[in-house]
Amino acid sequence: MVRNSMNRIRMKVREWHNSGGQARSYPPIEEGDMEKLRTYFDRSSAETTQDEFLFRVMYGLGERGREHLESIESKKWLVKREDSDGRPYYALPVLNSKNKSADPNRAKRDIDVKQARIYDVGIVDDYMAILPTDTKNDSLFPRPLKNAGGTRRFCSKQKRGINYLRTFMKALSKKAKLSKEYTNHSIRVCDLESAGHSMSEIMAITGQKSESTVRRYLAVKRDKSLQQCSDAVSRALNMGQSAATHG
Repeated sequence: MVRNSMNRIRMKVREWHNSGGQARSYPPIEEGDMEKLRTYFDRSSAETTQDEFLFRVMYGLGERGREHLESIESKKWLVKREDSDGRPYYALPVLNSKNKSADPNRAKRDIDVKQARIYDVGIVDDYMAILPTDTKNDSLFPRPLKNAGGTRRFCSKQKRGINYLRTFMKALSKKAKLSKEYTNHSIRVCDLESAGHSMSEIMAITGQKSESTVRRYLAVKRDKSLQQCSDAVSRALNMGQSAATHG
C-alpha cells in the first residue's frame, strides 16, 4: 500500500515537471541595486517615503507572506516599545501562522521566538507623522496623492490594495530602475547569513519553516562566491604565466 502511494506521488511529480512546474529560487538583492534603492528612498514625496517604509518593514521583519502582509494593513499593529536597555523599536505581534506553533504547549513556551524588531525607528516615525489622521479602514497604506504640489500628502479615502503589497518588490524594481525584477521573497535571507546568524535564527526572524527553502536562497549566493574564488585563482595563474613568458 505504501509502495502504491509512493508510485502515485512520483507520477504526480513527473506530471508537474512535464507541465513546466519547477521549484523556484528567488535571487537576493544585489549590492548595486541596493545602492539604487538608497538613492530612490529620498523621502521627497509621499510615494518614496511609503515605499521605503514598506521595504523596511519587509526587510526588517521578514514579512513577505500573504498572511503577514494582510496583518499589517491597519495602523493598530504599529506600536512602539522599549527593550530592557531602554532602546525603542517596532515589532509585529505574534501570528498564528508561520510565527507561532500550532502546539499549545510549544506556542506558550516559544511565544516570542519568531519575532523580529526594527530598531531604526526614524523611518517609521517619519512615515507615521505624514499620514492623515483618518484613513479608510484605519489603513496604514493610503494612496499617495499624485499632484501634491511638492508636499508629501496622501489620500484619506483610498488605500493600497493587498495585491499592491503582494507584488510590491516587482513594482519597486521598475520605479527604482533596478537591474532585474525582484520579488518579496528576495529580501534578506542572504544578508542574515552573511552577518553570521545561524539557520535557526534566520528561520526565527523570517518565519521560514523549512531549512531546505532557506538553503535554496543561500545557494544562489554561495554559487557567486565560488565563481569569484575561481576567477581570482584564474587571474593569479594567468598573471604568473604572463610573467614567466615575459621573463
